[in-house]
Amino acid sequence: KATVSVLYWSIMRCGCQIRRVVTKASFTHVNNQDSSRPSMVNIGSKKVTTRVAVAEARLRGIPVNEYHSNKEKIQMAVEAAAVQGALSTPDIIPFCHPLMPLGTTSRCFLDNNDLVVQATSSTPGKTGVEMEALAAAAFAALTAARLLNHRKVDSVLLRSKSGGKSGSVSFDDNAQKIVDPS
Repeated sequence: KATVSVLYWSIMRCGCQIRRVVTKASFTHVNNQDSSRPSMVNIGSKKVTTRVAVAEARLRGIPVNEYHSNKEKIQMAVEAAAVQGALSTPDIIPFCHPLMPLGTTSRCFLDNNDLVVQATSSTPGKTGVEMEALAAAAFAALTAARLLNHRKVDSVLLRSKSGGKSGSVSFDDNAQKIVDPS
């Protein structure tokens, strides 16, 4: 298992709060006999826990007036796209276990001139639903971009996840794990 670790201090913009941000990424999807080859992770010995993941996509500088005049139609299409994205995950992303997310929800909201699409996926299972939440957010954002004739999806990132041995984890705008220093 290859492991990469990064440790740095980040001063948060509001106030003088300092948090330690730690990223520890393990490359788990490699073959045990030949680490240069990818493989599916064996989840047979993992415990079934309730897994929840929240992902977010951002469309920068959307036509706000057009969004407001079509808000209900856009939100209905975004909700359908999010569910389709979550269900399609193992078909479009290699090495994802086929899961049946029991719940996938989405919502859109404006942040200044940006449209933010947030998707949540959950399921009881042996592996996380992070990829399902990310795919849901991406599909939903691409659908909103298509409906608004907008050409820029700025970011798709994981905001939080819970369940499994790592417990509950939140991520900042740079997709770095947030760890409270206390």
